[in-house]
Amino acid sequence: MTLPLHPESIAALYEYLRSMPPFRTLKGMPHADEVEFWVVKDRERFGWYRRIGGRPRISISSPSIGQTVTLIETLGHEMIHLVLECSGLETGGNENTHNAPFRKLAARFCKVHGLDLKAFY
Repeated sequence: MTLPLHPESIAALYEYLRSMPPFRTLKGMPHADEVEFWVVKDRERFGWYRRIGGRPRISISSPSIGQTVTLIETLGHEMIHLVLECSGLETGGNENTHNAPFRKLAARFCKVHGLDLKAFY
């Protein structure tokens, strides 16, 4: 069975993750109402974060996400990019670059949610 993905359910999961460490105490973490959530059909990536027209956008790929745990990992990954960009700590440039602040938040996120940090990147 394919995991049904809808922007509304992704926004709800975003709010849940935003209410948990490490995001709960971070300044600059926007409410879901301030973020666009898109479901796309990209088979190359699980998801990505971009600022489009001044508004944060998280895109999640339906062909690449088949389980809830994968959705949590992907959304959490993109949320880290979002909060780092909002805090001025995102390095930008090469989208595969994960700087020290990213790695630190990723380790905290994975520990809280029982995820494998080695599979997170």
